[in-house]
Amino acid sequence: MSHCYLLADTSFEQQNKQTNVLKPKVKYKVIVFDEEGNFVIEKDYSYGQEQNTSLILLDGGKKYTFVAYSVNSTSNLPELIFSDQLNKNLLSAKVKSSADVNFMYFKKEMVVSGAKTNYLNINLKHQLCQITTILDASATGYNIKEISSVIGPHQEEFVFHLANGDINRLGDVSQAKVIFPELNTSRVESLPTIVNCVDNNSAYYTISSISIGELNQVNIKPFNDLVISPGVKYTIKLILNPTDEYLTYEDQSS
Repeated sequence: MSHCYLLADTSFEQQNKQTNVLKPKVKYKVIVFDEEGNFVIEKDYSYGQEQNTSLILLDGGKKYTFVAYSVNSTSNLPELIFSDQLNKNLLSAKVKSSADVNFMYFKKEMVVSGAKTNYLNINLKHQLCQITTILDASATGYNIKEISSVIGPHQEEFVFHLANGDINRLGDVSQAKVIFPELNTSRVESLPTIVNCVDNNSAYYTISSISIGELNQVNIKPFNDLVISPGVKYTIKLILNPTDEYLTYEDQSS
């Protein structure tokens, strides 16, 4: 008798919209452009420690464009770059980064007042796709010891244009590796996998190899036609059940 594991149930869910407060010390950048789109100033902040950064001084009664971005990290903040360093303006402002970051963006036009405190009310919005993967092997009675899996398509870099939120994706089309921080349990949950791709109706999740108890399986393809969109958060859920089957070898069943 041969033992193997089958996917008894699979699901792919888009999560409801959520608004969360940044964690303490997460870095974010604020850039200011004047009414003509010319660069005025940029400031780096750490959430909860804004008082440690000098104030932005602007002219009351004038209209400005404010842009902010973050990768939800306490240590990493991609550099602001301009296509023309001698002519810094909103149209040429961009951010280039590897696509393994949780890139978020905010833009707002506002006339500032010289007679009162001005509040930006920054609401950073995710720009890449984020997928959490959950595998549950409780029905097998064994723990998941090892797993190697990927989500695709994915490109490893991007250039984000601050003027309009457009993204240029760079690099070969490949896959994003799914990382499971805790193994040797019957239910494992991945870190959120950042996927850098356009709106896609043929995204896929592939398990290259998995070890449950003493059994190993390779090349499992639960999904080949996922519909995913940038800026949306999803959850993949897989339930694995054991199954037995008889094999015949030289007319002998086992």
